[in-house]
Amino acid sequence: MAYVRKKGNQLAIVHGERDEAGAVQQRTLFTIYSKAEALAAVGDQASLFRHVLESDSPNIKFNWSTIEREIRSNLDHLPELVAYKPHRVEGQFREALVGFTRELLLADPQTLVSSARLLQAQRRELEYVRKLIDWRLRLSDQKENEWNQDNPFHWRATMARKEVPGDAWEALETLFNAGDHDGAEALAKLLVEAWDNFAIGHSYLGRVKMERRDFQGAVADFQKAMAAGRTLFPKRIKKSDYWSDHDTRPYIRAMCYLAQAYNRLGEYEKALCLCDRLEKECGQELIATAERIQPYLNGRQWDKARAAASSVHGIYPGETFALAFATFELGDMAGAAVYMLHAVIRFPRAARMLCGEKRRTDPKGYDEVNDHNTGGRLVRDLETYLEEHRRAVAFLEALVGRPDVAALMEEARQVREQASANRGKDRTWFDRRTEMEGLPFARAKAAEFGLSG
Repeated sequence: MAYVRKKGNQLAIVHGERDEAGAVQQRTLFTIYSKAEALAAVGDQASLFRHVLESDSPNIKFNWSTIEREIRSNLDHLPELVAYKPHRVEGQFREALVGFTRELLLADPQTLVSSARLLQAQRRELEYVRKLIDWRLRLSDQKENEWNQDNPFHWRATMARKEVPGDAWEALETLFNAGDHDGAEALAKLLVEAWDNFAIGHSYLGRVKMERRDFQGAVADFQKAMAAGRTLFPKRIKKSDYWSDHDTRPYIRAMCYLAQAYNRLGEYEKALCLCDRLEKECGQELIATAERIQPYLNGRQWDKARAAASSVHGIYPGETFALAFATFELGDMAGAAVYMLHAVIRFPRAARMLCGEKRRTDPKGYDEVNDHNTGGRLVRDLETYLEEHRRAVAFLEALVGRPDVAALMEEARQVREQASANRGKDRTWFDRRTEMEGLPFARAKAAEFGLSG
């Protein structure tokens, strides 16, 4: 519970927290510097004031009637007005700028090899900061308008300091998606040190480790991401509102990544326990079912793998490969052929990747990129299954190697290309694409090719 306390000639909104020794320590949530600010906080800007504090501390309960009464009763304790820029805008920036400048000047690589090594170790972070400085300076001549103004007490500036800015998220995502894992790791480390509640940053560190096959390290990072993500939750939230409330998404994503890391480690029961949590704790039945498929298949639970894949492959088409593999392992060769044909028509590149074929050309356009990413994910997540069950892979290879199937895959590729090129102009190609990517089409073709018995 938050409450108001006097602090010098200021008022502090504080919250009692127990330290490791069990003693209660006061943590300052917000400081009110003047009578003018206090009157705004309980008057015409009360809604903004509440939003600032609740956004910064979503897990703390605020009894606003009590807080406002305590602020009003202590108005005489405050000065009439103070200069707010030094407190909330200039002070920390100037202090950090001076400190950084001092350290950068002292780290002279011409004088000491230790300084050269220090700069080399921080090269990627410094390169990012250099680009950020250039970007900020280019935009610093902005004219004042209704969208970029703050109130006299700089509450917006105060609130903005609490979360990682969106352009930093975008830079991190861009580096990772471009395959620059060293750059993504450097920036993610920088951001999580600056904002310890940046759950997405911890998840990116884990994803980098997954790419490097350091699965144990990834587990630790995803656990940190979950812990940080849980602190972002609103005070009260219904299970049905998980995911629709964006503050819950870092936690849910981290849980999914952690399940995937346990799957890669071969710790399938731990992965499946996390899937149960996704369903029961977070209400994410569909996501949980999809995440169960890989540990089921790797762990040779064919019936459960087929049931899970069967229930979601219409929504997550890439899981049709897993459905085909599970059906194959259960001895239903005709059904496996139908599902496999259905999958290779939709994802020809992924099919070849599952057969072990190396990439011949870079993917172009949304469909090919999605196809390639689907293949990459399946190859990684089903690594154990693909290595231990070569008969199933040989079944896929034989299917892809048939001239009639190869021609069908090429036709499907051309249809997707034309449907994309003629979007909004001619529905003919779109309708043909929809037909070819449907399960009834695969059944009909499997019968025509003599694959379904």
